[in-house]
Amino acid sequence: MPRFSLVRSMSAVAVAAAACGLLAGCGGDDSTATGNPTPTTQAVPTSAETSAPEASGAQPSSAPVTSPGAAATAPPEEPQPVPSGFPGPTEAPKPVARDEAMLAELKKGGITTSQESATVMANYVCQSQQENGDPATVKATVVAYVGGDPATETTLTPEDAAQVFIDAAKTSYCK
Repeated sequence: MPRFSLVRSMSAVAVAAAACGLLAGCGGDDSTATGNPTPTTQAVPTSAETSAPEASGAQPSSAPVTSPGAAATAPPEEPQPVPSGFPGPTEAPKPVARDEAMLAELKKGGITTSQESATVMANYVCQSQQENGDPATVKATVVAYVGGDPATETTLTPEDAAQVFIDAAKTSYCK
């Protein structure tokens, strides 16, 4: 038994020594910068130094002298006139008969919204209906839109408001 204790003790000492060696190799090197960096400057040669490198004992440079590119010497760009109709129409398009019908259906259902919001959702519902879209997916999308649309005002829950949108689109817009 004493031999087993000696082997165990020696193993523990060897493991501890190895761990200390590994930890010593990892620590002590701070990876964060401290202090303020000091800028370095390069001396700009004077005209005498650049014209007579042999006089100063320096070897002439073999790099060719280049001139600045066209972008560096181009005159500033003149502003162009704004095209007519930029950035687009300043007024919302007038509602057509089916837009007005959609807005009226929504109002009957307890929803007030903008023409744009009504037509976006109505177009989505109609397109999904034409493509035989999954009704659960359509409703989930409309719930998300109605719940996040700041132009839509209602006291209905988003689920109930979505159903009003879907029904209004199907009856007054999808024709």
